[in-house]
Amino acid sequence: MHAGTGDVWCDPLVFLVTSRVTGRSCPLDSLVLQVPAQALLEGDTVTLRCRGRRNLSVTWVSFYRDGKELATIHKGPEMSLSPLQLNHSSRYRCKAWVDYLGWEESEAVPMRVQVAAGLGGSLLFLLLLVAGAVGCHRWNNMSG
Repeated sequence: MHAGTGDVWCDPLVFLVTSRVTGRSCPLDSLVLQVPAQALLEGDTVTLRCRGRRNLSVTWVSFYRDGKELATIHKGPEMSLSPLQLNHSSRYRCKAWVDYLGWEESEAVPMRVQVAAGLGGSLLFLLLLVAGAVGCHRWNNMSG
């Protein structure tokens, strides 16, 4: 695994760190929680995926939100949340059995759910635009 600017290399299986730059650290996290990078909107479905670095197999995966366990999945590293709500905005992490390493825990990852801009906001803007145009037209007729 490559980390940093190209000067640091890690191998979490043997915890070997070599560096041309002294004093640089290298992340040895063996478990990572993947959350989609795109904007998450209310009503969407999101899949959280707990992955072992270097594609190590993971089993008995538990997912947590703000330290509270949401679910434990015996087979497969994924859990879906649907439909998303604003209260799903939080910090998530996973814990799993990672082949060759044992029980590992990921770092907490933030997930933010946004309000879906629906037809209501667009319709309100359109109504205000029409009201402004009608008001402007009446003002011009009264002035002239």
